[in-house]
Amino acid sequence: EKVAEATRTQNEAKALRTRLRQAEAQNKLFPFEQPWAIVARTQKELQETKATKARCDVEKQLLEEELKELKEEKQALLEGLHIRDQQLKKWQDAAKRLRQKEKALSEQLALQEQQYQSELEQLKSQASRLEKENERLEAFVYHSEADHEDAGALTLKTPLDRPPSSTAAPGFPKSPRQSAGGVVDPHLWGLTVQQLSDFHAEVQEDLERYCEVHKMRFTDQQKCVTEHICLDASCPFDHRDVPHRSEDQLNDEEKTSVQELKNNMHLVVARHVKPMTKSSGCSYALMMNTPPKRINTFVTHTWGQDFNAFVQTLCNALDPSDVIWVCSFAVDQNADIKSLLSSDVEQSPFARALRRAEKLVVILDEHLEVADRAWCTYEIERAGHWGITTVLWPHDVHNMEVLRQLLEKAEKIDMADAQASDPEDKERISQAIKASGGFDWLNSRLRNMLRD
Repeated sequence: EKVAEATRTQNEAKALRTRLRQAEAQNKLFPFEQPWAIVARTQKELQETKATKARCDVEKQLLEEELKELKEEKQALLEGLHIRDQQLKKWQDAAKRLRQKEKALSEQLALQEQQYQSELEQLKSQASRLEKENERLEAFVYHSEADHEDAGALTLKTPLDRPPSSTAAPGFPKSPRQSAGGVVDPHLWGLTVQQLSDFHAEVQEDLERYCEVHKMRFTDQQKCVTEHICLDASCPFDHRDVPHRSEDQLNDEEKTSVQELKNNMHLVVARHVKPMTKSSGCSYALMMNTPPKRINTFVTHTWGQDFNAFVQTLCNALDPSDVIWVCSFAVDQNADIKSLLSSDVEQSPFARALRRAEKLVVILDEHLEVADRAWCTYEIERAGHWGITTVLWPHDVHNMEVLRQLLEKAEKIDMADAQASDPEDKERISQAIKASGGFDWLNSRLRNMLRD
């Protein structure tokens, strides 16, 4: 063992001498060290290395803690930035709403000013007419122009010989400017095509703007009563006694029944005809005409048709001076209309006015809805029974494709299925038609007129 140990020592010394020569060759000379000195130096270097490692570990831990703090600070900054972005978006939305509200208010003010000017001009015109007619109207008594030979069978008696204190027949209005208690017969509830065109020009812009910011929904099962839905909670429009709510006030079930608000006769009557005539106590036609105008044309149409198309069709079909009977303008829309309709439909204002007309103009929309409305079918049937000239007038009269489609629909319809807002009206009308020519004859008549 001693020999082996001596041999190892010699080998180590030899290796050290070899390293020394290599170091000398590389100009890295250092004094010859004994093995124990090398071990001591190595141990010292190891201790220094461990101490350095310990310092590095401490610095690493400090750096990691600092990095963690920086990350937390970064997250807090990001959250703060997100909150500021949300606040900025809210401010931008609020500014946008304020600009929209400002624009709507400006438009409303402009519209109100225009309406006030229009109403002022209308009042001036009415005052001028009243002034000119004042003396003549003191002795003027409105009465039926029916010939004495057929007055009893065709019209209700008008109280020509009734004392001024007598009460007029139920449902038949007096003109606010009439004297001596006279009653205006239904065939005098007319207005000219030009007057209707002027009315349309006055209200057209308001109707279009109103429809842009409103929708509607039916509030009853018969789909007769509606309410308007404001798309903007701060709606700038005066709704003029029309029931209305903002869209955000509807529950989920109510929202499913919301429909587009169309510019049709329902809207025209609710928004303009009723407010205009409310204080006059009579219809629009009687309010506008002194003395009242005798009709030469009875107009059959549906209230669901676009009002612009309706007026344009009449302007195409008739002369501006033609005096027409249009129910929404002839009948006082603020009155109890049901009280006008007796159990005998031939004594209704519609039938009495039609009987005295020279011709009947039937306005056809693209869906041929006149065949679905009971009163329209009755008017067409009575005109045929009484021999009154009847003209079917489509809105797009020059479009042969539209005419062909109308004829195809007419081949399939059965006017016995027509509906009315009041089921009692439908029953009375059905009985009256069956007692006359019947629905088969009426369907055939409509188809033949369309073919012609």
